[in-house]
Amino acid sequence: ADPSLVPASDDILMTAELFQELLQIRYSSELFRLETFDEVQARVAFHNTGPSQIPGLVVMTISDMVGPDLDGEYERIVVLVNAGDEAQTFTLAALAGRRLYLHPVQADSVDPVVKTSTYDKAGGTFVVPARTTAVFVEQEAQPVAVTFNVTVPDYTPGTIYLAGGFPDPYPNWDPAGIA
Repeated sequence: ADPSLVPASDDILMTAELFQELLQIRYSSELFRLETFDEVQARVAFHNTGPSQIPGLVVMTISDMVGPDLDGEYERIVVLVNAGDEAQTFTLAALAGRRLYLHPVQADSVDPVVKTSTYDKAGGTFVVPARTTAVFVEQEAQPVAVTFNVTVPDYTPGTIYLAGGFPDPYPNWDPAGIA
């Protein structure tokens, strides 16, 4: 009804680029292409539900930790769709301590707004700007082969203790998980 609301060519090009990014995200994981009702029921969960839900915010998780491994790269995907006029903060306590990152496509997006989406590991809290869909991913733990060539004089077989850690690109390194 308002003739002044005509998209400029830059607006159209930006929309096309953002659409291409969403397609890249969709094809980055088999988890976005579940084929059966049972797969969806087992792997997809919606949060922000019930009487205390935040209007205009959809929060969905997709898990690769049930059933056969469908995605060799991601263990979990969290999608937040904020249709509102203001940034939204959402805490999912079950994800506290998890190593989630903005999807690489969005971290390198042509859209500067989506890049401001955040996740706080300590509390499992996400912040998503207004009118933004943000996709966070948790990388699957990858086995790391470590070889030690050490000569220890008078060594008696026993337990060897390691200390330290790996920086990214090994975000799921957890020394506490070593037995």
